[in-house]
Amino acid sequence: MKIEESRNMRHLTIVLLTLFSVFAAQSVVHATGPQPALPSALDLRTALSRALEFNPGIQAARERIEEQEGIRIELRAEILPQLSANARYSLFDRNLGDRGPGMPVADRDWSFGVQIRQMVYAGGAVFSALQAQDLRREASYYELQATIEEVLFEVRQRFYGVLLARAQLKVQEQTIELLERELVDARNRLEAGSSSRFEVLRAEVELDNAQPGLIRSRNRIDSALDALLQSIGLAEFGDRRPVQVQGEFDEPDIRLSLGEAIELAFDRRAEVKRSELLVESGDAMLSSQRRRQHPVVAAVGGYEWRKAFDSNRVGDSDGGWLVGLEMNWDLWDGHRTRARVQQAQSQLNQTRAAEVDLRLQIEFQVRQAYLNLVEARKLVSAASRVVERAEESLRLAQERQRSGAATQLDVLSAQVALSTARANAVQAEHDLTIARAAMAYAIGQ
Repeated sequence: MKIEESRNMRHLTIVLLTLFSVFAAQSVVHATGPQPALPSALDLRTALSRALEFNPGIQAARERIEEQEGIRIELRAEILPQLSANARYSLFDRNLGDRGPGMPVADRDWSFGVQIRQMVYAGGAVFSALQAQDLRREASYYELQATIEEVLFEVRQRFYGVLLARAQLKVQEQTIELLERELVDARNRLEAGSSSRFEVLRAEVELDNAQPGLIRSRNRIDSALDALLQSIGLAEFGDRRPVQVQGEFDEPDIRLSLGEAIELAFDRRAEVKRSELLVESGDAMLSSQRRRQHPVVAAVGGYEWRKAFDSNRVGDSDGGWLVGLEMNWDLWDGHRTRARVQQAQSQLNQTRAAEVDLRLQIEFQVRQAYLNLVEARKLVSAASRVVERAEESLRLAQERQRSGAATQLDVLSAQVALSTARANAVQAEHDLTIARAAMAYAIGQ
């Protein structure tokens, strides 16, 4: 029952991808022209939609479907009737055309006609090759699906990378604000005679030390945005108008055991389905090469006009129909067929080995995604508690400083601890979002 459901889902997926590819083929023509301008506010849904339409990797995968379809049409042509026209006209020395005393001398010859040829028997080689190509064409749809899933995961990663850089900038700005307030307090205490010039200098140094972090945070936003626009296939080079990314760290959580996740990955991942089809295709191609040893029989029919024996006038040509059978059988081809069978067998073995390797890679990917997700959940929980404690620690340090029970160094240490806690919390929230997206990608969801 489970196998039958899997087959039904497989055929449904193929139908949907076929319809999608038809729509996508029209999009490729549009994508090669001028792209519509990016909105000033870019959210995740818009970024994913733009990537589906303009990402070069997805466009190339769509074109590979067209390529496989062209190969299939070429193979299918071998079993269809072939209609051809042929003509021959030649002039030669009259001495070559001397037929003896009393016979007209000819100095030219011609023939022309039409012929239809239908292959009758080829040992099943063509049909096996066509079956192999049908499987490869079906595999190309799964290749497109796998490419789409990979690109969309990359877009998610880079989109959340922009949000992380923006959140880190906010943390740096909060740190600068704290240090600026501390510098103002130190100067006020110096004027009141309750502090020394050393404390003011230390506050100034701490504020200056925080400035490089602010500069780097601003640069990381631009760098992360460039990476995002590259992944969605933005064809704008040089200067561009500013783009504001809008969104939050928001990916649905996935609650699965490790075993369930691995099973789902093997059942859903497009790469696995593609690999299985390529193995089937390789097996059919091996069968096709083995059957090349059989004779090829074709039925031939047509009509032909030839030069009349006793006249050089085209109008006096003799015409007639012809029909028959042709057989071509390579009794000795210098081991060519044997070599092709050897190549097909090796290619099939390589495809099988690649399938095993792919399953190992997917299982490893799922295990890593599962462990990262478990870790990210724990880090988010721990980071939120640390931020609360660091905020309370800073508040107590400031109160103790005002009462003279704590030094400026205690306050600065509490401020650094709070900034670190906030940065860790932002990083943990980002990592949890990416871990959820990575788990969804790993199981083909």
